[in-house]
Amino acid sequence: MEEEAEGIFISIKSSGWMLTNIIIVLVIASVIIGIVRTFLKHGKYQISLDRDRIYITKGIIEETTFTL
Repeated sequence: MEEEAEGIFISIKSSGWMLTNIIIVLVIASVIIGIVRTFLKHGKYQISLDRDRIYITKGIIEETTFTL
């Protein structure tokens, strides 16, 4: 098992195209994860007000409310 894993690692390391593709996939995945995290944290942004206060609400999973 260990020899197989080492052989796969060596073949990936020796193949420039495969290494480039893996790096591109990892970069795209990290960008997508960052976008999703930002959307979940700041999505559903809403500002409302009444005579005395301004209410700011943000977040989808963990909703946060500010009152000014």
